[in-house]
Amino acid sequence: MDVLAGNPNKATRLIGWADTARKKIGDTRPPIEQKDVDQDIAACRLAMGETAFSDACAAGGVMTLEQAVAYALETN
Repeated sequence: MDVLAGNPNKATRLIGWADTARKKIGDTRPPIEQKDVDQDIAACRLAMGETAFSDACAAGGVMTLEQAVAYALETN
């Protein structure tokens, strides 16, 4: 995840998109995967602060699939 590469904002936006997409289709993340995501979320919150984290998560939540893929593939 990008939080480990020094980009907690990007990681948070993508987590926000993934969580919103999962809710829309009624899917849940497997518990073994959720533990890692929870660790990433905690690291992002710590790095960004709660307000910036919430804003980035919300911004990710409104992205379309196409926008999320393009954003994930951006190198800058």
